[in-house]
Amino acid sequence: MSCPSKDFGTFLQRYADSADESVRRSFTDDPLEYEVPTHTVEKETDTSPATHLSKRTGLSRLELFPYRYFKDAKVFDRVVPGEMKPERQSKVGYPVSIQTMAGDGRSVDFGMEYEVDTYLFRRSQGCWYLARAINLRD
Repeated sequence: MSCPSKDFGTFLQRYADSADESVRRSFTDDPLEYEVPTHTVEKETDTSPATHLSKRTGLSRLELFPYRYFKDAKVFDRVVPGEMKPERQSKVGYPVSIQTMAGDGRSVDFGMEYEVDTYLFRRSQGCWYLARAINLRD
């Protein structure tokens, strides 16, 4: 599959398309890195790192990105992972913030303040690939 867009904003809309998961399947690293607070996976000690990194493979890695773009409303929203027909969970959609990183990668935040999920997309072979999902909310 070729890159859906040379513009990251448009790429992200296609990546998160609520009606088509082919872009997510093609442009998500396998394995996908998943970063969470250490205390959610093990008992913390003074020498524990603040976060724990694991790797998810296969279809389960796609569930780490529960946001979809709804074209009719022109909004991103969170959906319940695994639902056949994803539906919007809010009336206004989720705030999205995109920052450019080194190597033309992107950091994408969904949500605000303490309720934020972050996704790191790396640039490779003329497109972006989701390389890490970060959930530091717990």
